[in-house]
This record gives sequence, C-alpha cells and structure tokens, in this order.
Amino acid sequence: MQGTVDGRQISVGGPALLEHLDASEPDELGATIERWRRTGGSVLYVFSDKAVVGALTLADEIRPESRVAVDALHERGKHVVLITGDAQQVAEVLPQDKDSKAAELRARGLAVAMVGDPRGVLGIIDLSAATYTKMIQNLVWATAYNILGILIAAGAFAFAGLTLPPAAAALAMSASTMIVAANAKLLRRLDFRPDPLPDAEPAPNVVGAAWCPHAIALIPRLMNGILKPMTTETRTYTVPDISCDHCKRSIESAVSALPHVEAVEVDVAAKTVTVTGGDPAATEAAIGEAGYAIA
Repeated sequence: MQGTVDGRQISVGGPALLEHLDASEPDELGATIERWRRTGGSVLYVFSDKAVVGALTLADEIRPESRVAVDALHERGKHVVLITGDAQQVAEVLPQDKDSKAAELRARGLAVAMVGDPRGVLGIIDLSAATYTKMIQNLVWATAYNILGILIAAGAFAFAGLTLPPAAAALAMSASTMIVAANAKLLRRLDFRPDPLPDAEPAPNVVGAAWCPHAIALIPRLMNGILKPMTTETRTYTVPDISCDHCKRSIESAVSALPHVEAVEVDVAAKTVTVTGGDPAATEAAIGEAGYAIA
C-alpha cells in the first residue's frame, strides 16, 4: 500500500517490499521485530520516503471450525502442514512456490492433498471411505452371486432338484446388475458437505506496533492519512465541463480506479460527480487529470 501524507511518500509492506526498496530494519526496532517473529507474527514495515520509520505485526484469527477440522484430521492420523507466506515460522512461501513445497513432501514418500479449507478434506475422506466400502460390498456380492448362479445353471445341484432354466438365468444376471447399481446409489443419501462459512472473512488483526523515535511526531498525520481514504462518506462535486456520456465514462473510469472508492455516479444533466469512499484529495486530482475542472 502506498500513498502521500504531508508530501511524504508512505508505503506499507512486508519483507519483500523491504528488499525491493533496498532498506534495512532500524536498530531501535530490531529487538521488537525479532520478538514478533519468534511468536510467528507477520511483520509489516512502514516506510517514509523509502526509510523504515515503524513496523506493525499482524495475527490472523483462527476460525473455531478450522481448529475442529484440524483436530479431526489429527485423530485420523493425518499430518497437517501450514504453508503460507506470512511468516518464516509457518513457511514464508510465495503463492507460486507452494506447489514446490508440496512436491518436496511427495518426494519424501508422502501422499499429499493441498487445500485451502481443511473442513472440506474431512468430507472427501469420508466420501472416499464410503465409496471404497461400497466397492467391496458390490465385489463380494457380485462374485458370490455369480459363482452360485453359474454352479446352479451348470447343474451342479441338479441332484438336489435345484436347476436354473436359461431364461431365469438371464433374469438373474440382470437382477445382479440392478442390485449392485442400487447399492451404489445409497451413497447419495450421505451428506459430506462442510457447514457453510460465515459471510465475512476475519481480517488480520494488528496486534502490535513499534516506531522509530524520530518518527513519533509523524504518527498522528500518518495514521490520519492512512485511515482517511478508508472512510465511506459521500461527496458531491460540481464539474461544469461535463456535457456528454463520454465525459461521464472518463470521470467514472478515473475515479473508480482509486483505492477505497465504493461508488461513483456522474449526472450529466446536473453536471455533478457523487463519490462514496476514497480520499477526497485523490478524487479531486483524478477528476482534474481526466481533463475536468471542479467548480
């Protein structure tokens, strides 16, 4: 995330941004950041003109249903590995490199299933077990049924008066197929779907912050600059130069591309632009850069 606060270029990002900007952790923040890392926290750096002035640590909220799913997998003898890019203690792997981590586990002779939601794995395991059980049932039934039917049809039990006419044998063969299919259909009665997720995903929580001494005076302006663009207030601008649908599309395209803008409405007849969310200064600049002056 980048922005401008009081003429300063402010950036917030993780270790990749630290490396990209060729910056280093200030000595005064080193002990605090190291403590965060030891506890598995994700570290974000706050840059002012490419120099680190502070750091934040984030912690994801663990869903109760995910904890239950992982515990259930452990009870079934499954080894669960978390691969993420957030912190070194839990892998520090970029998305495009996660398949290589799975390949490393397979190279160790392990059967690997890679998923985003562990709850779905429980359903897959149960479905696989139920399907395998049905296969064994059908195999045993069909084998025994056909062996017995062939012996009867061949007259092996004719001495006891037990015979099977050809027409009856054909019907019995069809009955075997229908019984096997009906037994397999019973799988449809089982429900292995996980409970639906809540509508809102839990956002990472900022659980710690540290600032360089020389940046203390910047903090109020910095936080105001970061939080202000995230407000959802609605503002209306009068733009006299709006005269056609082309003007409308140009302004809507320019303003809707801004961060945190939730809605843009251009009224050609009233010559107004109504914007919800976003940074007011950035919105005015975008309208101006599109070639239209605000009255």
